Amino acid sequence: MTPDHATLLGRALLCSVFLRSLYVKLTSFEAQVDYMASRGMPGGALGGLLLVGAIVMITLGSLALLTGYRARTGAWLLIAFLVPTTLIFHHDLSQRMEWIQATKNLSLIGGLLMVVAHGPGRWRLGDGRA
Repeated sequence: MTPDHATLLGRALLCSVFLRSLYVKLTSFEAQVDYMASRGMPGGALGGLLLVGAIVMITLGSLALLTGYRARTGAWLLIAFLVPTTLIFHHDLSQRMEWIQATKNLSLIGGLLMVVAHGPGRWRLGDGRA
């Protein structure tokens, strides 16, 4: 596998987690708002608005990362989603599943920082600067 193949595959694999999350949020919107409220976030219309914001960030970040067009900006969007998500929803590290989710998110942030540092690689849409 060449470095170009590895970079493209790495971007796609990073996106897979976010695309699954996006699918869940879109197909169970109200349940997601209720879950957010159960974890101390606002519920109702404000919770829905926050969820729409998360959906937009995940969608734009994932598309940018997957296509390589403005991949660094997309990586920053996904990091901006992951940091508060981890702090709000996965802070009880005494619980095994919360620890797993928190460390998964930290690993994703590490991979996204690699994209920020090194760019999208050769196979991308656009010039890859942003």
